[in-house]
Amino acid sequence: MTDPWSVFGDDPQSAGERFEVLRRKLVFYFEARRCDDPEELAHVTLEILMRKHGEHVEVQDLMRYSYGVARNVHYEHLRKKRAEMKYVSQQEHRPHAGAADEGAAARKERRLRCLEECVAGLSPQDRSLLTDYFKGRGRGRQESRRRIAEQLNISREALTRRIFHLKRRLKNCIDKCLEKAEAAGAVTV
Repeated sequence: MTDPWSVFGDDPQSAGERFEVLRRKLVFYFEARRCDDPEELAHVTLEILMRKHGEHVEVQDLMRYSYGVARNVHYEHLRKKRAEMKYVSQQEHRPHAGAADEGAAARKERRLRCLEECVAGLSPQDRSLLTDYFKGRGRGRQESRRRIAEQLNISREALTRRIFHLKRRLKNCIDKCLEKAEAAGAVTV
């Protein structure tokens, strides 16, 4: 499997610069569409780009392809938002929550336990970095991330990569934890 970061170039320095330019453009793209968290949606878009590159998807024009992926991420974001609003609206009009809600609540509780367990497994520095990185909203969040990079004496690109890897590690840990919980639940039932 190829290095997913090589989608931005073979030279690490120029790849980091291209990554940051594209990240900024994607943030602007999502800001222009008044998204709640443009930075997070830009990260999602970049993760998809790198995953596709790792799967050997041929890309002729990275910028055009990136905007196509960003458009799809935006549509998915809007779809989820609509679904959430519809669900909240339905819940307000429901007189009684049923067994289905209890199952969903149990799954959510398992997921939260796994998240807590996996976050606890991180080093104190990584935990602190993640919480600081996702504090705030909009421009305040961007300024906070700039300060974090300065404190760590690394570039914004390096900080973004570090967070990307931490998120991936957490996701893998949560997935494994949920698999174990489901297997244990299937055995005890």
